[in-house]
Amino acid sequence: MADTKDQNELNIIIISDAAGDTAFSNATAAAAEFPKAKINYRRYPFITNEKKLDEVLKEIEKYPNLVIIYSLVKDEMQMPVIKFAREHNIQCVDIFSPVVEAIQQTTHMTPDQKIGAQHSLNQKYFDRFPQWNSP
Repeated sequence: MADTKDQNELNIIIISDAAGDTAFSNATAAAAEFPKAKINYRRYPFITNEKKLDEVLKEIEKYPNLVIIYSLVKDEMQMPVIKFAREHNIQCVDIFSPVVEAIQQTTHMTPDQKIGAQHSLNQKYFDRFPQWNSP
């Protein structure tokens, strides 16, 4: 891990199996609470397999003062991030799983673990816009 430099400088690492917009929005909203901090955002979108994830984890080792914010659907992709963070004594935040778990516990349904599911354009999406459905 890189040496800790200026404590006011922070590297926020955003890892996502989709575009990473949700994680980035959360990161920027939280960072706005620290106007004196110099924040570098490093986005790693579409990390959909362990090979890509390993490459990201190797790359980010060079950055000091890390916080990892991740949005990964599959458990097997989350575990290496958690392990990396523990081994390097850095903070990591899962912004996706707590919401999925709350829905699962309330509905007693099992999540599909489908990457990018919110971006699917299905009939339910188009039904929200009746003007698109009329002849």
